[in-house]
This record gives sequence, structure tokens and C-alpha cells, in this order.
Amino acid sequence: MKKILLTLLLIFLAMLNLVTAQNQNVAINNTGNLPHASAMLDVSSTEKGMLIPRMSTAERNAISSPAEALLVYDTTEDAFYYYDGSNWTEIGGGGSAGGCVTLNEAYNCGGDGLGKDISANYGAVSITAGTSASNSNALEISSENGSSSTPGSGISITNSAHGVALYGETTGSDNLYGSIQGVVGTQNNNSNPDQYPAGVSGYYDGSGTGVGLWGQTQGNSGGAGVYGLASNNNFGGYFESSAYPGVYCVTGSASAQALQVSSAGGSYTNPGAMIRGYSQFDISTNGACHSVLMNNLASEPTISPQANQYGYIGTNNYAWYYLYYLNAVQVSRRETKRDITYLDKHLGKYVMQDIEQMKPAFYKYKVETDKFDPDNPRKYRPNMHMGIILDEAPDYLQDNAFSGIDIYALSTLTLAGVQENRKDIKEITKKVSDFGMVNPESQEMWIEFDDSFSGKLNLNAKPVVTATPNQQGVSVSVKDQTRNGFMLVTDKPDAQNLMINWVAMAKTKVNETQPAVDPALENQLDVPETVKTDAQDKLKTRQDEPLELATPDMSGTNRQYKPE
Repeated sequence: MKKILLTLLLIFLAMLNLVTAQNQNVAINNTGNLPHASAMLDVSSTEKGMLIPRMSTAERNAISSPAEALLVYDTTEDAFYYYDGSNWTEIGGGGSAGGCVTLNEAYNCGGDGLGKDISANYGAVSITAGTSASNSNALEISSENGSSSTPGSGISITNSAHGVALYGETTGSDNLYGSIQGVVGTQNNNSNPDQYPAGVSGYYDGSGTGVGLWGQTQGNSGGAGVYGLASNNNFGGYFESSAYPGVYCVTGSASAQALQVSSAGGSYTNPGAMIRGYSQFDISTNGACHSVLMNNLASEPTISPQANQYGYIGTNNYAWYYLYYLNAVQVSRRETKRDITYLDKHLGKYVMQDIEQMKPAFYKYKVETDKFDPDNPRKYRPNMHMGIILDEAPDYLQDNAFSGIDIYALSTLTLAGVQENRKDIKEITKKVSDFGMVNPESQEMWIEFDDSFSGKLNLNAKPVVTATPNQQGVSVSVKDQTRNGFMLVTDKPDAQNLMINWVAMAKTKVNETQPAVDPALENQLDVPETVKTDAQDKLKTRQDEPLELATPDMSGTNRQYKPE
């Protein structure tokens, strides 16, 4: 009976202690230490552990209405599971890797490679590199797979939805580096001229319109959509196309250039641009677009306009200093000209008057120096030029702006002058004198002048006549002399084999009358001042100042190829 009472007393005390424990934390140990104030249950031991309920996967799934945070050990999976309120979730793991603490261990959680997939259904996976990290890289990936026949990739990204497969953005206001950077390591020793290992590679294989690599900038400080930097014997950029232009440049600005090319050098061996093959430059003029072509139309290197009779090389206000050539050809075909008027005797005299008034002169240009200047060597001119002054030249020798001499016209004027002089020389040889030889048949004999000679004499003019016999002792004289002839008198007309030589010479008055020229033509040969002034105003040209290359607002030291 006493044992029964003692047992009931112990049960009562235990129940009383249990009721008291509901209002305070509990410690389970063999040291007598009180529980930690922050723990409802404080279990501690240096010899034993706490055993969690153990069950199979079937038994775990059979638990009815499990409480959130309920913890069990799955003997089938050899893993701890907790209930998150909706699903059983594995923590840790006893798979082949033995745990899931590191990323490498998580890769094999639940079995070989079962942890490699991530379903980011509730937001993007975020990786942040803190300032306390050993380096500033947020993610480092090293790939040791692949070969020359089956190349691999460090990162492979596939996007089946709308949008880019890889997006990079830098948000630091003082960040001087790219959002995405690729580097081919110095250990690469490629020597294949058909292969170019690239830091960043773009490839488009679609059937529609697309690009292999897209670069875009929206800054306001001279940035670049794509920036290529090379050192040693490498290309800053390499573009190749099998069936379309290798590079297409376009700008939406009416005040900016679609393409700028600059070279640090300025010599034949380092030009700003080197173009191989036919070249075409489209030049807009008043809304129309014309082309300048560099080709081989003449089976030689040729610069030609798109259309015949188009374009200038230099202008009246912007002339080249020198022009060297072996041959110069003026396209003088009849079908290219109109209002052709040949020089007759009146026009011939007209141009001869202009030639007489022209004053050839020696001179030097103001840009030329008499002494050699090392800073301006090509303008050294020890010898004189010879030519004519523009305002002393006939108008028909000048260009349409009356600002320069037409060399072809000047050479033709020389030809016209030579031809006119040749005509006068012929006339002088034939007509300024008359002569003959006669055998007198009587003491007096009338000699008639040639019409070509007498026709040039004035009405009352009498030429000088000289007569000479071929025998001594014969007297010869002239009487009754007129502009048409003279009477020859000899005292021995019957002398055997007598011959008398005579010569008649006269000074003729030059015809000073103005040559008759059609007034409409004369107004174009000697242009009125009002017409010249109007043409000069309409054709006056002014070349804009040469463009300067735009440069980024960053110094070269900020253009780092690889962060240190």
C-alpha cells in the first residue's frame, strides 16, 4: 500500500512540474545547467546526440496534415526534410557528395548532377560582389571542356522568348569599363590566317534580317557603340562578308558624318585609309546625288564623274598650286559644242587687234618665295613665270566667272594669230612689189602692173620703178608712170639679145576700218560689264571650313583594354 501511495505522489509531483514547465524554458542535460534564456528547449551533451524521428519516404508522405517546420529524417533518401507549409523540402543531404554547403556540393544534391538546374520562377538569381571580397569579380567560370574539333564555351545562354540572351549593364557613374568584356589570353598563339580568336564574338544564323554583334550608345560625350582597341600587329576591328558590304555606316544626323577615318601618321606608308578595288563617293548637290568614281575606265587608274560633263577639280577661289601631267586632252568633239563660228577675214582681224593689245609679262605669285624657306619649301621659286594678266586678257579667254584664263582658249588664240600672220606674209610676198623681164621691140614699150599689185595702191599713188638692161652701153628710162603701169624707153631697142629687168615697189596704206562682226557674237566676244558682274556674283564660290575629326571626351589613359 505504501508503494502505491509513493508512486501516486511521484506522478503528482511530475504532473505539477510539467504544468510549471509550460510557462518556462526547459534544459535537458547531465550537468545541471539552466537552459539558455533564448531557447525554449536547450539540449546539450558532449557524448550523445539528439535523434530525430526516422521514417521512409512513404511514411513521411503519409503523415496527415503535417505542421509547418515539422522535421523528419527520410531513410529512403538518406536526407533531412522539413515541411514548408506546402511541400516537403530537403535540407543537407547524404548523397554521393555528402552535403550541400558549397555550390559544388549543391550540384550533386539528391544524386549526381541533380542539383544543376535552377527554376527562377520568382525572380532573377542575384550575385553581388562585395567590397570585402578577395577580388571584385561577381562570377568566375572556368571551362576545361572542348577541343579544336568540338569547341566548348565558358558560358552558354539560350533564350527562347523575346529579348536578349545576355544583358550587361554598368551603373557606376565613374565606371570606365565595358558592361561585357572578353579577352583572348596571351597564351593563345594562333597562326591560322583564316581564324581570329575573339574576345567577344557575335554570330547570326537566322534567315531574316539580323546582326552578328549589336553595339549601341546613348551617351552625350562622344562614346562609341562598338569600340575596338588593338596593340602590336592586330586589327582594331575586322569585318568580312561573303555576299554583302562588309561594313555599313549610317547616321541619322544631318550635321554628323557616317564614317570618320583617322591615322596617326601622314605619309604614303601610313595613310588615313587604304581602299583596294573600285571606289565610289556619292556627293549631294542641291538635292541631287552624283558620284565620283575611282576605277579603270581607261585601263589605267581613273578618277571620273558619274555623268559626262560634271564636276570641277579646284575652283576659281580654291585653286591647286601645281598640276603635273604628261598629257592633257581637251574633249573638243563637234557633238559636244554649239554655236560654232569659224574665223573669217573680219574675225581674224578682230582677234589680231586683241593680240596686239595683250601685254605678256614676267611675274611671281605672292605665295612664292625668292629665298628657300625650310618651313615652306615647295613655294620656293627662283625663276620667273611668264603669262598674261587676267584683266588685260580678252573676255573670251576667261572662264565663266571671269576669274581665270582658259589655257585651251589661249593656245587656240595663238594658232589664230599665226594663221593671220601667215596670210599677211603671203600677201606681202606676192603684192607689195611687182617685177618682170622684157625684150623691147621698139624704142618705147608700155608695161602693165599686175592687178594684185595695182589693186593695193591708193588712187593717185605711183610706185617706184627701177629698170636695168643686161648689156652695157644701153640707156633705159621710165616715163608716163601711173598706178597701173609705166612707159619703158631705150635708145637701142634693136640690140641683139637685149633684155631689160624691172622692179616696181610701193608703200600701201593699211586699212584701219573696223572689222565687220555680227553684233550678237561681238557681245559674247567682248562681254558687257553688267553681264560680267552678274556672272561673277552668281558663280562666286566659297568653300566651307574643313571638318575636324570628333574625339571622345575621354583621354587615352582611360581607355583600358583590361582592368588591372
